[in-house]
Amino acid sequence: MRKHYTILFLQLILVLTVFTSCKKDKEDEATPSTEQMLVADEWQGSAVMAMGLDVSARPEVREVFPDIKTLTLSFNNDGTYIATYRENNTPQTISGRWQLLNNGKVLSIDMIGDLEIKTITQNQLILATKVPLEGSAGVTVETEAHFVRP
Repeated sequence: MRKHYTILFLQLILVLTVFTSCKKDKEDEATPSTEQMLVADEWQGSAVMAMGLDVSARPEVREVFPDIKTLTLSFNNDGTYIATYRENNTPQTISGRWQLLNNGKVLSIDMIGDLEIKTITQNQLILATKVPLEGSAGVTVETEAHFVRP
């Protein structure tokens, strides 16, 4: 009988060790920082959202901005970026500087300004800003640019 209790006790210790070690593995996995996720790979534009609607293909948006679906952004560790896109079916490239502000909640891009980082994961980036509504003095619309990993 004593041998039976010893075996049960050893099995209990084994089970507790397995569960404890699995928990530590999950805790040890560090979540990448905003900067690490931003520079890990390039971002491909997927949509421009305004008031919950994808407005990427609207003529008034296309007149002001390039087709977001042709836009690729690459952020580098040295604070530089490269943006490539197509305008009138011709490849375009621009580059400049970027930085994170407000504890990684704002992405400042020299040619655009400050954009709120609404979401950043390994596979998704959503940047938001307020855009003045044409013909309406002082009225703005929250607009989001959605990006994914290609």
